[in-house]
Amino acid sequence: GISLNASVALTGEEYQSKWESISDADSIVSTIALRALPSTTDQVEKALAGMSVMTMASGELPGEFKFFLYAEDSNSGSTFLIQSNIEKTPDPLMIITMKVAGTGGGTDQQKVDQLIEMMSLALN
Repeated sequence: GISLNASVALTGEEYQSKWESISDADSIVSTIALRALPSTTDQVEKALAGMSVMTMASGELPGEFKFFLYAEDSNSGSTFLIQSNIEKTPDPLMIITMKVAGTGGGTDQQKVDQLIEMMSLALN
């Protein structure tokens, strides 16, 4: 399983360079159905920070919330880079594009699935 590092920290530059070093073809897209639309980005950030998914940046647009998130698996040293948006609709869906940095590959999908499940529990 994955165990998230509670003290991971990335700078904006590190985040950007890791994100750009991974091909878009290797990104994994997933969604989390939310029970309710968050009222603020802060609400989402606090819920995720509680499980060691950190926020690099976030913003609110008229129709959606946007988040740039990251987490590190203490077991493998893999870094999960996440770009996400939540559309402000009656049935809110968090759309997640995730890239995994620093792994030998192969087991990424399992780790990503676990992380998505953890995020889903934290947000609902």
